Amino acid sequence: TGADVDDLESGSGLSIERVYPNPASRKITVDLIVSLEDVIDVDIVAVDGNIVKSFLLRQAVSPGSATLSFDLADLPRGRYSMLVRGRTATTSTSFVCE
Repeated sequence: TGADVDDLESGSGLSIERVYPNPASRKITVDLIVSLEDVIDVDIVAVDGNIVKSFLLRQAVSPGSATLSFDLADLPRGRYSMLVRGRTATTSTSFVCE
C-alpha cells in the first residue's frame, strides 16, 4: 500500500513500512517498524550518490511503530533515496520530489 519501498535492510531491527506522499513536494513522512530501541538518522541521497540533506535526529526510538516527517521544500525536483540508519541496522527506499 502506498510507496514503492525497496527495503535494503542489513542486520535486524529496523524496516520501512511506508513513505508518503510519493511523489512528495514540500514534506515527506516515513513509517518505520523498530524491533529494538535505537537511535535514528536519515540521509537524503541524490541519484549520483551524494548526500544532499541529512537529518541527524540522535533521538531514541522505542520498539514498535515510529512516524517521522521531513521538510523537502529546498530539494530540486528529481529521484532520491532515503537512507535510514540506526545503530544496528540500515534500510533505504526511493522517492520522487516534485
